[in-house]
Amino acid sequence: MEQRLQNITLVVQGISIPLAVVPEEEPGYRNAVAELNARISEYMANYPDLTKHDSNTPLAVAAVDRAYYLYKKRMANDTEPIMDMVQRLNREVESFLSKHKD
Repeated sequence: MEQRLQNITLVVQGISIPLAVVPEEEPGYRNAVAELNARISEYMANYPDLTKHDSNTPLAVAAVDRAYYLYKKRMANDTEPIMDMVQRLNREVESFLSKHKD
């Protein structure tokens, strides 16, 4: 069954972005944009020369900041290297135990 979409408009640094989203996801989009706009405002307040060369620089810096944050979260949630290590350790323990049976 096809999900019904809701048209919304988000505003990031004065740029209107029309989107069609699942109604249940609208609050998430609005919260994400609020966080992004807050981050942009922080950068603009802390680094007043950021817009000296290009007015989109604060947006770009905030986008890099959020992308890095998501990258770190993804890496923290990546359990594959840990599971590989656990399996290797299990094999070593099993090998040791089989060599030292009564």
